Amino acid sequence: MTNAFGNMVDSGTFAQTFDQALVEADVDGFAARRRESEARGFLRGLGFAYHIKATGGSPHENVDIRFEVDGTVSLITGTQTIGQGHETTFPQILADRLGLPNERIRLVQGDTDLIPLGGGHGSSRATYMGGTAIWRASDEIIAKGTRIAADALEAAEADIRFEDGRFVVSGTDRSVTLLDIAAIARDKGTPLDTYHAWTREWMTFPNGAHIVEVEIDRDTGQVALARYTTVDDYGVLVNPMIAVGQAHGAIAQGVRQALLEHAVYDPGSGQLIAGSFMDYAMPRRRPRVAQSRLQCDPLHDQPARRQRLRRSRRDRRFPGYRQRDRRRSGAWRCHRSRRPRNPIAGLAGDESLTGSTPFKARQAPPLPPHRVEIVGIEPALEP
Repeated sequence: MTNAFGNMVDSGTFAQTFDQALVEADVDGFAARRRESEARGFLRGLGFAYHIKATGGSPHENVDIRFEVDGTVSLITGTQTIGQGHETTFPQILADRLGLPNERIRLVQGDTDLIPLGGGHGSSRATYMGGTAIWRASDEIIAKGTRIAADALEAAEADIRFEDGRFVVSGTDRSVTLLDIAAIARDKGTPLDTYHAWTREWMTFPNGAHIVEVEIDRDTGQVALARYTTVDDYGVLVNPMIAVGQAHGAIAQGVRQALLEHAVYDPGSGQLIAGSFMDYAMPRRRPRVAQSRLQCDPLHDQPARRQRLRRSRRDRRFPGYRQRDRRRSGAWRCHRSRRPRNPIAGLAGDESLTGSTPFKARQAPPLPPHRVEIVGIEPALEP
C-alpha cells in the first residue's frame, strides 16, 4: 500500500499481528483476572497500543571491504555504533555472507580518512542501511571471486558456486577458499576490495501490538505492572541475543517514562524542582527472572525490497505513552510474549541465544529451523 505521504509500505500483517497479541495476552480471560483483583481490593486495567513508524534516516550509505595481506578483512563503515551492538552485528553479517571466521574481520567505523561519507547512525537506520550495503558489497565480491576462481580451478565460470567461504566446482571435490582467491586477485592486480554505496528506494515500517494489564492500589494509587505482552514485526534477526536485550530494555524504558519519570516545575518561577536524582525518580532493576519466547516464522516475499536487511531497533513503548522508536518487519515475523515467572536465576547459555536465523555465529550449534527459545531477565521496576 501507499500511505498518505507517498511512502510505499510493501509488507505487514497488521490484523494478524494484533489478533496474535490478543491470543498471547489472553484478553478473553481479563474479566476473570479483574474480578480476582477486585476481590483483593485492587483496580485492574487493560491497555492496547499498536505502533508503526517509518525508519531510514538519510537515504545514502556506503561500506568499503578490503582484503589485507595478513589474511584479515577490513570492514569500513560510514555509519557507526552508538551502543546497540553494531560492532557485533556488522561483522556478523559479513562473516555469514562470505563464510569467514568472525576473528578475521576488523571493523573500522566512521573514519573519514578511509571512507568518504556516512549517513549517521539514526538508531533505526544503521543495520538497515549499513547492513544492506555490506550485503550488496558481498554480492560483488562473490561475483569477482567467481571469475578468478574459474580461472584458478580451470573450470567454466557457470560451474563455480560459492558456499561456506569456498568456491567449489559443481559435481567435484575441487575448491579454493575465498581468502586464497583474494591473494591470487591481489597478485594479479585485480583485488577483491570492494566499495559499495547505495541509495534506498523506500523506508521500512516497524510495527507491532502491545497489550498491558496493570493493578492499582485503591488506597495509595500505586500502579503495578501485572502483565505485558508484545507481538512485533521484527524482521531478520542478525543477532537474537542483542534483539531480545533491546526489547527488554526498551520496554523497561517505556514503562519508566509512563509511570515513574516526572519533571516538576515551580508554577510561579518555572524553576525545575526535580533537578537531581534526589528528587527525580531513578528506576531500579530487581533480579526478577522471567522466560520469554521469540518465535520467528517465514513470511511472504517483499517484491519492492527483496534481499534488503531490516532494522531491529530499540522500542520505547507503553499503552497511553507516545509511540516512538519501533522495530522493523521483514521476511520474518517474531512473537515475543511474557511467560510465567521462572524461579531459576540467570541467563541461558549462549547456545539458546544464537542460530535459527539467517545470520548466526559460525561456531554456534544448530537449532531447529525458525525457532529460538530464550530465557532472559524481566525488566522489573520500582521507584
